[in-house]
Amino acid sequence: MIDEELSEIVREKNGKHIRALRLLKGLTIEQLAEKAELSNTYLSDLERGKKDPSVTTLLKICYALDISSISQIVKESQTQVYEIMKERNEEGQ
Repeated sequence: MIDEELSEIVREKNGKHIRALRLLKGLTIEQLAEKAELSNTYLSDLERGKKDPSVTTLLKICYALDISSISQIVKESQTQVYEIMKERNEEGQ
């Protein structure tokens, strides 16, 4: 259950961040999907937090968005997971 909770947080945060970066670059889902060599449906599922992308997929999205590091996508979820894990360890879980 704990791992599922963390996975959901990561999927949702990363998806929202991918969407925000896409919109910041002025791209449609279709344009980003084509540049990243992904299907429109899969990219839409990623943005809605329904799918868990592989590292390769994240790298393709980074290339398509012209960003140099996966950390620009995952930084928010990484911070939140870190805080949750820290809290759990302090509580002795």
